[in-house]
Amino acid sequence: METSYNEKEVVRSPMRPSPSPLCNNLAQAAGFVVYAHKCSPCVLSPLSISQGVQAAVRRVDTECEDLIYMVMSCLVGGGTWYVVLGTDAGLQVWDQGCSNLLSKWNFPEDEPGPVSHHTSNTALFVRGAAAVVTRDGSPALCWGSSRGKLYLAQLLEDGQLGPASSFTNHIAPITCIGSAYQTSRGQPADFKNPHNLVSCDQEGLITLWDAVSTSNLSLANTISQSSEPVVSVALRRNYMIVARLEGCFQVYDMASCSLVGEVVSHSRFLTAMDMHPCKDIIATTSEDATVNVWTLPLGNGIKGSTNLLSALWPNAMPTGIAFCGPSDCDIAVVALDNEELRVFRAGA
Repeated sequence: METSYNEKEVVRSPMRPSPSPLCNNLAQAAGFVVYAHKCSPCVLSPLSISQGVQAAVRRVDTECEDLIYMVMSCLVGGGTWYVVLGTDAGLQVWDQGCSNLLSKWNFPEDEPGPVSHHTSNTALFVRGAAAVVTRDGSPALCWGSSRGKLYLAQLLEDGQLGPASSFTNHIAPITCIGSAYQTSRGQPADFKNPHNLVSCDQEGLITLWDAVSTSNLSLANTISQSSEPVVSVALRRNYMIVARLEGCFQVYDMASCSLVGEVVSHSRFLTAMDMHPCKDIIATTSEDATVNVWTLPLGNGIKGSTNLLSALWPNAMPTGIAFCGPSDCDIAVVALDNEELRVFRAGA
């Protein structure tokens, strides 16, 4: 039975503190959602909130002043969730509730300066990350930097990172990274892509990679059909779903790297996208204060894509969206400088 949504079926719960001004500033990990406020991850359970009742947000004291630029989560090995933070110092890996910092990677002291004029005025920080299973079967974590570099390391069962290898094909800051493993939240039935990792940058360049091993990223192809930055990317079967800053999302065939469909989802800058881990549904939000949910009839050039929800959040700029709940069909949304969590409950 198809999932349905009703704009009136929304739970509004006050919460503090408010999210930082980051794209995709909300991630689901087990029964929690996590967002960033300055230097701290903030954790709460969307299942426990009630209409009008202050949400129980736990702001984590990280005991450092590393400014957070990215929040993501990943499920590894079929049962272990991690929360990954990108900062101006490097990368942090936490357990699912952000109770324990498991490992930390810092930029090398000899990290090279800006690689081009695109990054000449850009501060150094990590943005974009995805878990991936390499061709040799190893779980790994890939992350990007504002200098256009990618890093890849094995992600061990205890959350420790192996030695990181670096790779370069971008000259602009990395904005997001995706994999079929990341999109499906660790469900192995969806690892059939011809390429198993994708990186995107601020100039709109998309790079397709084969993660051969935890120390070998093989460049497979590039797509540069648009100069609009990519905000978020997801991989499903033989397709890549790309959300662009201008307000649209596009679907590419992974084998041919050809554009097979495009939907204009918003009238202003798109700020976040999430894809259901097993259903062909995506949720997007934007500076136009709307939350949209779309079906994706993949394999049909997305002809017949339908809108399941178009909800207005007046006087707000949503900056994070995530599928959550018992069947991952509820949709949690947070907004910049807005001390409220909204959850759209899914119907049958």
